[in-house]
Amino acid sequence: LALRTEERAFDDVIELLPQLVWGFEKLGMAEDALKCRFLEGNILKEAGKSAEAVTVFEQICEEAKSLKSSALHGVAFVNLVQLHAELGDSQKALAVSAEALPVLHDTGNRIGFAKVQCGIGM
Repeated sequence: LALRTEERAFDDVIELLPQLVWGFEKLGMAEDALKCRFLEGNILKEAGKSAEAVTVFEQICEEAKSLKSSALHGVAFVNLVQLHAELGDSQKALAVSAEALPVLHDTGNRIGFAKVQCGIGM
């Protein structure tokens, strides 16, 4: 799937991802399934489907929080801030960044912290 993504064969990847997510979930590998959802969100973002990507990353945020995976939660927040900024929704970008910054600080994710600041600047 990574190779197909690099080749920008996004339709192929989106078609195959649900099976991969299902397989990981069936094996009790919830974090790996969630990482596949990141691929889905990023493909939607790359394909210019930012509104759909927002929905995916909102779901990822909820799932990462329920799994108590602060690292994945923080990265999902970073993507949400950037997407809201790209869509011109500064209020939503600021609201999400207010939630994101403490999570990123607690996990020591300085790069994510900088990306949120960049999103706010956008």
